[in-house]
Amino acid sequence: MNRLDKIVFCGSFDPFTLGHYDIACRASSMCETLYIAVGVNLAKQRLVEINNSLNLIRKSMESFSNIEVLSYDTTTVALCQKLGAKTLVHGLRNAVDLDYEIQIETINRGLDITIDNIYLTTPAALRHISSSAVREMLRFNLDTKTLMPPKVDILDFL
Repeated sequence: MNRLDKIVFCGSFDPFTLGHYDIACRASSMCETLYIAVGVNLAKQRLVEINNSLNLIRKSMESFSNIEVLSYDTTTVALCQKLGAKTLVHGLRNAVDLDYEIQIETINRGLDITIDNIYLTTPAALRHISSSAVREMLRFNLDTKTLMPPKVDILDFL
């Protein structure tokens, strides 16, 4: 497979989990530049404030020279157009994720037919991990270290 120029990996990443980390690591090997883009959704109450989330992801991915971490408050298509990226990557844990991502892809392709999508399935050992599960565990002061990327303690970013 030829390496792609730029890939965008978008999400709320609240917080950025070991599952997200796995997808980012794998996607980074497919391109010259991987943008991990944290979406700003004013209607959502975040656990990890945006700047802290960016710092958590940067610390997680610091050994990757081709990864840039940023936030955005536009559509995903507008972000791709601004960055000159023609590919989005999505992580899939299950069929529910696939159904949701296909709906979003259909909307995005209506806005810009030139943006393609890559779907990476999460390894079986990580399929139980979700940001909402991590948030719930943190609410009950449970240990989340096995659900987070290496070298990251989520408590440092809350």
